[in-house]
Amino acid sequence: MKVITSSRASAELALPGAEINANTSARKPAVENPRHLLTVILIGMTCRMRWRDGFYELHHGLRRLKMRLLLDFCNIYAMDSEAQADWWPERQLRKTPVRKVFACGRHLNPPLYSQVVNFPRIEIPLHGVYLNQIESGDRVETVSVQPGMALFAAPNCWNLPEWKPGLELLCLLFGRTQLGISLVSARTRGRQQVAVKKSSLPRPLTGPLPHLLNALAELPTSANQSESLAEITRTIIRCVEDLARQPVAQPASRTMALLEDIRVFLQSHYQYDITRDSVARQFGISPNHLSRLFQTHGHMTFSNYLTHVRIDRAKHLLRNYTLKLDDVSARCGYNDTPYFCHVFKHLTKCTPMEYRLKDRPPTQS
Repeated sequence: MKVITSSRASAELALPGAEINANTSARKPAVENPRHLLTVILIGMTCRMRWRDGFYELHHGLRRLKMRLLLDFCNIYAMDSEAQADWWPERQLRKTPVRKVFACGRHLNPPLYSQVVNFPRIEIPLHGVYLNQIESGDRVETVSVQPGMALFAAPNCWNLPEWKPGLELLCLLFGRTQLGISLVSARTRGRQQVAVKKSSLPRPLTGPLPHLLNALAELPTSANQSESLAEITRTIIRCVEDLARQPVAQPASRTMALLEDIRVFLQSHYQYDITRDSVARQFGISPNHLSRLFQTHGHMTFSNYLTHVRIDRAKHLLRNYTLKLDDVSARCGYNDTPYFCHVFKHLTKCTPMEYRLKDRPPTQS
């Protein structure tokens, strides 16, 4: 009888419907039919009953294979500490660490299709040039953000990016409950780009990260503070990397993590012409699954959530800026101003102009 050693047990044992790779770090579904799983379990039990010295290595190889098939069958993956951050751009960040930070403002009227959300975010180009219009002092200027630089936007601060092919951008979104990490590659000229790689993890409420974000937002953007801005940003990046390399503690909460990722995406792209189908394609799920996700776990429909996000941003624009209604509706994803006014009044029980007059902050004399 041929004895299979432990290093070759999983590679030479071929079972129907099972795709076996000698590299145990590969996380591929190994069983398509439950009957094949039972066959593997029975084989492992039989080998254990007939255990002899010559079958010692075979028994342990089958035992490891059996546990892996069980994990795959139940769709629970024992991810190691590097599985979440296997694409983290450590080499690029170490080669060109952040030495300069551009801080966005929020006092001037944001341009059409500008990016503005109510949570902080950091964008770091890894390759190429990232052109942006930002508020600098009392005027709008165009900045060229290159590797070794970063763009920081505090809550409700805006920037207007110009995407060019060849740009690779690392985006860190510090949402209310989730920390989003995405790697965006600009393949065509346009305003809305697709994240080729993305991940998320719970945003820590304690520890150094919240204090670092607050310090970065409150630090003056004067020239003598440029090194402090860069140092705080580098520390934040290192904190995010440490968090991303931690193992996933709650595999069962993937549904809620996916829902939160989609919410953050909608809060970041509400100004574009996005639909249920386009968002489903972005996250690799079906439109029907996206609808069920919001109805079951989000307690509202997808369209209702997107509407609430857009109207909430419209309230912010009406309170803080002097934009016309046509400009407000366009910056919130509505091409039809009368329809925007109808939706706004339906949710707030007042017209946009009435809301602006009663909720605008008092001017200082």
